Formats: sequence, structure tokens, C-alpha cells
Amino acid sequence: MTPSTVRMDPLTGQIVVISPSRIPPPPAFGPGHLPTVATCPFCPGHEHMTGPTIAAMEEGGAWVARAFANRRPGLRPEEPDHPIGRGLLRGHTGVGAHEVIAESPDHVHVADPRAAMSLAADRLQDLRRDGRFGAVTWFRNRGVEAGSSQPHPHSQVIAVPVAPSLLESVIAHQAAMPGLVQRLVQAARDENRVVWEGNGVVAFCPWAPSAAFEVWLAPTDAVPWMSLDRSRVDGLADGLAEVERRLHEGFGFCSHNTVLFDGPNRAVDAGFSWHVRLRPRLVPIAGFELWSGGAIQPIDPVHAAAVLRGFVT
Repeated sequence: MTPSTVRMDPLTGQIVVISPSRIPPPPAFGPGHLPTVATCPFCPGHEHMTGPTIAAMEEGGAWVARAFANRRPGLRPEEPDHPIGRGLLRGHTGVGAHEVIAESPDHVHVADPRAAMSLAADRLQDLRRDGRFGAVTWFRNRGVEAGSSQPHPHSQVIAVPVAPSLLESVIAHQAAMPGLVQRLVQAARDENRVVWEGNGVVAFCPWAPSAAFEVWLAPTDAVPWMSLDRSRVDGLADGLAEVERRLHEGFGFCSHNTVLFDGPNRAVDAGFSWHVRLRPRLVPIAGFELWSGGAIQPIDPVHAAAVLRGFVT
């Protein structure tokens, strides 16, 4: 049996154990599930069930992607903006923003992934202009196993008053080695871990994946903020759509989380680059993940990339 290895995520420092003996019994790697709702608030004609439209991409007088405020927001722009606590117990008031993007008028399929990603870039760029926010990001939860409460294709944009520690770690690692993300892209090419490439964006299985069949998508040149990297927004949309298609073909429906690691709302060192992480929810997390911040997972990334490229066993 192939021996286990312990690897470090080059952008966060978190450890990942790759252990082929950890392949779990069924129903692991089986299909995930979409939530069910009696009436979908994100379908056309049900706009009254959500907040007012903030922005939209339209075609022929109808929306193809639509952004609106989350009706159960984690953070709100109306909240006061100041630190709270003192000494060891410090924090900040809940000022921020929490928006939803209905990514398609179709209840099942995304009709125009590029329009949905372009709208996300617009919302990110708009929220970055608010000086109260320390960081803004985009993410997608797809499937019950990924925490989604709605079956309709959608993503979210959230702004927080302080940058989270994981993002600060990504910033610090890139400051120590400018161009690090692009070096990781080249390493993936060298080691045959690339899954897809197009329009200046590369999708690859990372050296230290925190989930089985995890895929990162990164630009071929260092750009701090995805919202300012408009030449690659289409490439990101195409790459995500292609990776998701392959995951669904390989595993039935594959629940997954997709998260953007963008630059914070402050200046960063030259050579900092955004990247996106897509994490399938094929194996549940457990105590080791909670203790280490990392993961134990059974699939070597070279094999995972081969599976996603051609569905070899």
C-alpha cells in the first residue's frame, strides 16, 4: 500500500495527511443531495420573496443573474462601526454586508456562468469601496452536505469589518514569496496535476488538498483582486463550470463549497494573487480537522487530477 504523507498547504501552513488507507466505506464518494423547498424564492416571478434587486445582468429584458440582500444576513451595513471588548476579549460590531446572487433564472442549471461571475465581480468591486470593510469575498455552497438551504443555483458575497486570520495567513505567505500562487500553478503543470486551463486561468489539484478531489483555480499572472482582473472573469466562470460538470459526472451530484481568496481591502505587496478553492464534500470532516485546521484525506492529488481529466479509476 502507498505510504501516508504529511504535507503543508503552501498558502496557509495547515497540515494535510494523505493516507490511502483512509478510503472510507460506502456511502462515501456517493452522490450528494440538493435541499428541497415548497416554493423557490430565487426563481423568476418570485422576486417579492427576496430583498429588492441590488444589481442584475439582463438579456432581452429579463435577468440572467440577480443580486439582492440576504434575508438572514450574518452582517449588515446598518450596524455601527467600532471595536468592542478590551484586553484579551476583543472584537468588532457586526457592520458588513451579506448578499445573495441568483446565478440563473433556471431552477437547476446555470444558463450563463460568465454573466453570474461578472455580476459577482461587480458586487465585490462595489463593496470594496466601503472603507468600513476589512475584506470581501465570494463563495458558493452547493448541496445539503455543503450547507446549502436552497436548491436553486446561487452564490453569496460577504463583507466583514476585519480580515479573518486564514486570509491573513495567505497574505503573509505570499508576502514572503511574491508570485507564490503562480509558482504553485507551474508546479501543478510540472507534476501533471492540472485539470483544466483556459482564458488565463488554471484549474489544478493542490499539493496539499484539504478535501478529496479538491481543485484550486488561479490566474496565470498575479492580480490581487478578482474584481479587478476582468480579463480572467470569463476564464474563472468557464473553469468552475467545467470542474463542477466533471465532479457531477464522476460522482452523481457532488456537493461542494467554492471560496474566493481575494486580497483584503488594503494595499498588498506586489506579487499577491487571488485564487479560488473548490472543495467537494465527499468525506465528512471530523476531530482531526477541528484540532489541526487541516485534514486527513485519502486521494493523492496526481490521481485526483487524472480522475477529473478523464475519469480513470
